Amino acid sequence: MPTYSHSKLACFENCPRSYFYRYIEKPEVEKVESIEAFLGCRVHEALEKLYRDVKMQKEVSESDLIAYYNERWLKNWHENVTVVNPSYSAENYRKVGEKCLRDCYKRYAPFNDAVTLCLEERVSFYLNGEGNYRMQGYIDRLARREDGTFEIHDYKTSLGRLPMQENLDADRQLALYEIGVHNRFEDAEPENTELVWHYLAFDTEFRRKRSRQQLEQLKKETIELIKTIEKAEEEQNFPAKESKLCMWCEYQRVCPMQKHIFETSQLKANEYLKEEGVTLVNKFVQLREQAREIEIELEKVKEALFEYAKRKGVEIIQGSDYKARVKITRRVKLPKKSDPERKDLEELVKENNLWEKVSDLNTNALLKLLENGALPEGVAEQIREFERLEEEKRIYLSKVKEMFE
Repeated sequence: MPTYSHSKLACFENCPRSYFYRYIEKPEVEKVESIEAFLGCRVHEALEKLYRDVKMQKEVSESDLIAYYNERWLKNWHENVTVVNPSYSAENYRKVGEKCLRDCYKRYAPFNDAVTLCLEERVSFYLNGEGNYRMQGYIDRLARREDGTFEIHDYKTSLGRLPMQENLDADRQLALYEIGVHNRFEDAEPENTELVWHYLAFDTEFRRKRSRQQLEQLKKETIELIKTIEKAEEEQNFPAKESKLCMWCEYQRVCPMQKHIFETSQLKANEYLKEEGVTLVNKFVQLREQAREIEIELEKVKEALFEYAKRKGVEIIQGSDYKARVKITRRVKLPKKSDPERKDLEELVKENNLWEKVSDLNTNALLKLLENGALPEGVAEQIREFERLEEEKRIYLSKVKEMFE
């Protein structure tokens, strides 16, 4: 029986193809680590050490905390850490981590608001309690206050923006962890459990609670998502989903949506312009633009032919090799769905019990009823008020035949 986690589920939601590579096919690709992920790991390590030292009654100063963070940064740095945004350097990110830790230290020192029960603790449980749909995860910090309230803490170093209210209310990760905590601790209940998000880059904390009903609904939704994943595995159906996350994806080299982009990004300027795919796309765009210009010019010439035929009173216009037969007919039409008068016509049809007869207001069917005299005269007169004469114009080309062929 496979084990799922929030990150595994989120991977499938973000991009089924990435899920396929990461958890099923597992292709050999060069391991890269984004600077954002590297930053998050180093900050988490520093906070974990901080709370372990506090638990052991060891005093930790702010400078000690920063020194440990920088030590871990240097020790773990490697050449495959990637900085996607060219506007910032790795040093900028390192300084962000320092600020996160300094702000956190100032806000929570001396760190005695709650007793830390565990750090980076693995939780494992079944969503339905029957040995199916197993979930697991790692809690950054689990604590308990004097009043018995459990706190599930999540430390985030994301730099984008603060979440909206609805994002926190829909957050799945900590709510799943709460289910695991309830299974492990007999005195842990929804009424005395808080979810705590620390957005360190913004020096901001959010707290929320989940009701029993919300947790039960989460279980059902998660099981349905797992079933969707299992169906995708059965059908081997894992389409790639393009998004901003592609820039950080480690499978760009094998993904059908990103492979060519990745390969050409490694080329020099002169090589890039000569690459076959690049050349073909550029040619396609060029021809499409030319076709658009030709289409515009063609419409102008067609309108000129219609105007010429009306002015001269002719139906066939002779050219050098072809002749054009210009056909202009006038037909009675009723308002289309986009027409402002359409709503009034629909009300009239419904009031006179004609809706079924004209197939959800098929205007051609309604016109046929008018032509056949199948409507009461009063109703027919009202409908005729919506009639408009529209021109239908066609041009038919045929080869000019030689006179003595």
